[in-house]
Amino acid sequence: MAQPALPAWHLQKQPLLRAQVAAKTSSPCFPSARFSGSAVLATFAAQLALRRCAKDRIPRRSESKIQRAAADFSQNKMLHAMLHIRDLDDSLAFYEALGLRTLSCNRRPSGGGTAFVGAGELRDKENFALELASAKDPEKPLQQGGFQGLVISGDPGETVDPNGYPMSFSEGRQKGSVLSLRLQTSNLRNATDFYEQLGMKVIDEDAGTASLAFASGPQTMLTLTQTASEVGSSTGYDHLVVSTEDVEDATSTLESRGVKVLMPPTKMFGMNIAGFADCDGYKIYLVKDSAFQQN
Repeated sequence: MAQPALPAWHLQKQPLLRAQVAAKTSSPCFPSARFSGSAVLATFAAQLALRRCAKDRIPRRSESKIQRAAADFSQNKMLHAMLHIRDLDDSLAFYEALGLRTLSCNRRPSGGGTAFVGAGELRDKENFALELASAKDPEKPLQQGGFQGLVISGDPGETVDPNGYPMSFSEGRQKGSVLSLRLQTSNLRNATDFYEQLGMKVIDEDAGTASLAFASGPQTMLTLTQTASEVGSSTGYDHLVVSTEDVEDATSTLESRGVKVLMPPTKMFGMNIAGFADCDGYKIYLVKDSAFQQN
């Protein structure tokens, strides 16, 4: 039976379709056999094949995903750590005697409050500071958990602050400078990997101990010490604050690497802040560097 031909007027108006049908193209979008049936069915089959070709060549919009570039952690800095205290006045007097200055102090009418102490100025990104926050129940002993205390610049020696936190002293750049924040970890390798993802570098390593710091300063180290058991919860040491260039990018990058996000980027205190937890549950908050300087 002879194959029906497409109407001449149709082929004249669609030269591309005319050429493809006449040549019986062997493209995977067009079967090599002649079209059969009516001219209408042949036209429909050719148009459907053209659509399939276009669909194969052009990706769907929904399949195109925009990904954030990996965050730049090269300028990250340790800004301050929060410690809960039982008596604000006793704690301020203790740290001032060590050479730290009271940078700010906000007292609550009901008693207690929050203060920043350090060797530099308030919001000074070049000098690590301590945030002292009154505990909710000052009568209860503060659980240190994995917090092993601080190393502060001064004459070599050791002591304990009014809250029971151990303090060591070592020669340093400026009296009262915090040289090291010391934490225990149940897995030194995992903990080191975590802080390296934040941009820190291992600058000293010994059996069961690693000291890390940001290359951009301030030169306050984070010293991690391996413990044989799991790190206990702390009601004394609360968190570490680190500045970064872009909180949104940093969160996206860390989340893609499997880091636990405690708080997605949120506007607080006039800044964009995001919270994370390391492998031992210690909290780290990231803030935008420029915003921190302005608040």
